Amino acid sequence: MATISYKDQLRKPEWQKKRLEIMQRDNFTCQICLDTEETLQVHHKSYDKDKKAWEYGNDRLVTLCETCHKELTEHIKKHGTEEGFSVLKYKNGSLVTVVVYTNGNVIIKQNERWIALSENLGKKLVHFIINNWLNNG
Repeated sequence: MATISYKDQLRKPEWQKKRLEIMQRDNFTCQICLDTEETLQVHHKSYDKDKKAWEYGNDRLVTLCETCHKELTEHIKKHGTEEGFSVLKYKNGSLVTVVVYTNGNVIIKQNERWIALSENLGKKLVHFIINNWLNNG
């Protein structure tokens, strides 16, 4: 039997059904930033060489928005794990601000423009936010 590419697997009805099932389970909500408006995708938490996209258990699949999926995939490529990763997304009208925390680094994206903070500045920003949140509720 011929091997089907991953890209072609994602076009198959079996994957489309599984994808819909996962999105319904997750209430059509990104499970990282809780966005419900951005284009959603289903992320495989890990891969097995001989499994097709739809053959994974539901516990290995999760709904993510396009931004979180892209950033998480980059984080995993760089660090080999999902640990040490989080995203905060804030929308105010047409202005969208995304803050990505990845292993001590903070990257801010506003209207498609990325700003990388040094590790030290990123830690200070996180500390500042936590302290203000705790003090001001």
